[in-house]
Amino acid sequence: MKKADDMKKILTIMVLCTTSWYVRAQEGNYEFMVMGVPQQILNNCVRIDLDIPLATDYKWLVLSPQFWFKEESLEDALEHNDYETLLGGGLDAYSKVFISRKSHGKGLYLSYGGGYRILRLSTSYFLWKKYLENDLVYYNRIPADFNVYIHGITGKAITGFQMEVAEGFFMDLFIGFGVRLSIHDNPAGSFIKYNHGTNDYGYTGTFFVGGARLGIALD
Repeated sequence: MKKADDMKKILTIMVLCTTSWYVRAQEGNYEFMVMGVPQQILNNCVRIDLDIPLATDYKWLVLSPQFWFKEESLEDALEHNDYETLLGGGLDAYSKVFISRKSHGKGLYLSYGGGYRILRLSTSYFLWKKYLENDLVYYNRIPADFNVYIHGITGKAITGFQMEVAEGFFMDLFIGFGVRLSIHDNPAGSFIKYNHGTNDYGYTGTFFVGGARLGIALD
């Protein structure tokens, strides 16, 4: 008799869990989303976004860890200047608010936030060395291999549209603008700046943001 009661309890719990899962799936409420940003590969960067819903379903938190890597033997798609190898990492955090409060993780949204990154670029270039001769100071330019460290602080404001193109598979199209402050940490005698344009690693100024994210939702 006791075994029968235990079986009934187990079956009841299973039914309740299954029903809860089914209702949740029907409502499309997800625990989080994992999104990739494919265009970042052109900048020698791998970026994975983790979208997390907050207490209210239309407000989300987006965490974006990033990893930069390039060896000398690899092609540089955007033709960055004056470096051989690249290594770096960073983390961005964004608040994301959907205009519609009915569709969980879908529709038009506004997003804002910022982050920090640090990059190490190894290069073969010239260093200026100071020396004294006949009580006069001279500078001599000599070839050298050295590293340049770049600290970057970024802020962005974005609007986009996120849609479910297949069950559990999402696409996000977005545009916006940002501002970046880059600080170069050069060795003595080096004046190289990676600030030739908005795509360069040491760029300081405003820039356009646009692209797509692709990923899956997990419940």
